[in-house]
Amino acid sequence: MFVAEWEMYCCGAPFAVGTEVRWHLEFLHEVEFAAPAEVMLPVDSVVTTAATASVADPEHAEGLRGRLFATWNSSEPPEQALAGTVRRIRLVRQHTVQEDRGVTVIPGRSQLTELTTSRDRLATGSMLTREDSWAETGLLVDLAVNLDDVIASVSG
Repeated sequence: MFVAEWEMYCCGAPFAVGTEVRWHLEFLHEVEFAAPAEVMLPVDSVVTTAATASVADPEHAEGLRGRLFATWNSSEPPEQALAGTVRRIRLVRQHTVQEDRGVTVIPGRSQLTELTTSRDRLATGSMLTREDSWAETGLLVDLAVNLDDVIASVSG
């Protein structure tokens, strides 16, 4: 599951490997964000299947991929957050290019770094030029959680 940089900065509490957490999880389709391949769930995973089952047009659901996104900004009540144990944390650093209207993430040029604890502030920096930079865009977290609860969360 992915924890975006802005979520940690805004509202997330620090955590470490072994920490028990309660997070709201959302499924975001691949077209809704730019994330490294390591963050994407397989098309045939039970979570992807459950999440895409609610797509109004089944033809548009075929082949959709996405990721689980942890959020503290959910409209769901706190008691509906899913409980789990953090098993692994990886910092996601993505190659970016500054453009007129913002920053574009370059697919296929990401780096994962193992961490034992999270950070609430992630970094950005330049590589070769102002137009060629990188950003720590979030954390990839392996979370031990009840799969049935995840499926219910994304299919509702």
